Amino acid sequence: MLIDGQDDPQEELAEEEIIEELLEEARKVYEEKDIQAKNLMHAYSGTAAPKMLRVDRSLEDHLKHLYEVLKLLEENSLKVKMSKYLRCERKVEHLGHIISAKGVVADPSKVKSMTNWPILRNVRELRGFLGLTNYYRRFVAQYGKIAAPLTALLRKDSFVWSNKAMVAFEELKSTIISVPVLTLPDFQSEFVVECEASRVRIGVVLMQGDRPIAFLSKALSGRSQ
Repeated sequence: MLIDGQDDPQEELAEEEIIEELLEEARKVYEEKDIQAKNLMHAYSGTAAPKMLRVDRSLEDHLKHLYEVLKLLEENSLKVKMSKYLRCERKVEHLGHIISAKGVVADPSKVKSMTNWPILRNVRELRGFLGLTNYYRRFVAQYGKIAAPLTALLRKDSFVWSNKAMVAFEELKSTIISVPVLTLPDFQSEFVVECEASRVRIGVVLMQGDRPIAFLSKALSGRSQ
């Protein structure tokens, strides 16, 4: 409604209230579907990430779980993007890892990037290198210990490329080349945790059937020592 060429303030207010109500209703629907999606992904793939991944021991189990997942997605009005939908694969790439019946390995292209990394010239390049290698630290026993001379260079005004830093740099790259295949956890079997500790550092490996699932290495400082 127009009054003297201007919009009616009361009508504008009513429209704003309607829009706010519609947006609030849309938000509730979105949150409900988002929670449903995350619950489904957690139940069937062990993750709440947008990408679902299901690993089974046999084709029969895989087809059974595939049917259950697709049925639940349909019941909750959720869709799968076909261009990113893979099924009955012997190995898949997932977040920089290759997963197969043998276990989990680092993506070979990422390993190549790390091993071909040129000598670090500044803190920015150091952060890039450590950021990538740190992502795969669960594959590397004593990662924290090996990388310690490099992480020390991240302190303010501490970047000085020395022989000690060079040795750590090359050792970390050579270790990345020979990282083990991590086994997939079987929650019906017993887990084994092996650990070692000193005043300044701890190292842990989670194992199952004499095969590693993940490594953890962490330096202790301050009150933790």
